[in-house]
Amino acid sequence: MEAVQSQLHQPVFTVNFKPDSTGNLEFGIVDHSKHKGTLIQAEVNNQTNSDWTVDGITLTAGKAKLEQSMSFDTGGGDTMLADGKFVDAYWRQVAKSKKQGGNYVFPCSSKLPDMEVSIFSAGAVTIPGSRFKGAGVGSGACLGLLREGTSGYGRGSIGGPFFMSMFVVFDQATPAIRFAPQA
Repeated sequence: MEAVQSQLHQPVFTVNFKPDSTGNLEFGIVDHSKHKGTLIQAEVNNQTNSDWTVDGITLTAGKAKLEQSMSFDTGGGDTMLADGKFVDAYWRQVAKSKKQGGNYVFPCSSKLPDMEVSIFSAGAVTIPGSRFKGAGVGSGACLGLLREGTSGYGRGSIGGPFFMSMFVVFDQATPAIRFAPQA
């Protein structure tokens, strides 16, 4: 981004990934036709080349709740990483889910809980539970895309389930992250 920033209309890039492996990255513009509603803005407190950290994030899924700084890792990744107690509380809501080597597996036919992501009082968005369903691992079981862990920076990490649900703007000038549900 830094290499081409002087040639861009705005110092931004957007992420609009879809669950079917389509989508795009765009540089220099924000195409508002690609999202629904108002973009929620979160100020970034630490930014490196691929890690944008936001404080004051609350994750809620049924009885599971977590307040934590989270990294929005622009390097990708199909999972979401969070504190182990929150992850365990999330998967306890899914019948017959079980932990296997740091990951959870569950019957592929299960309905997974939606997750609300809120930033201070700026607003909240919902990640559909279906976005936490990974690939089949045999015998009718699927891999869960919410796992215990931290990014390389020691924080939870917002990953694939979020990016496959939201239109996300990374604003280098502010710096800030803005997001809303995809259109």
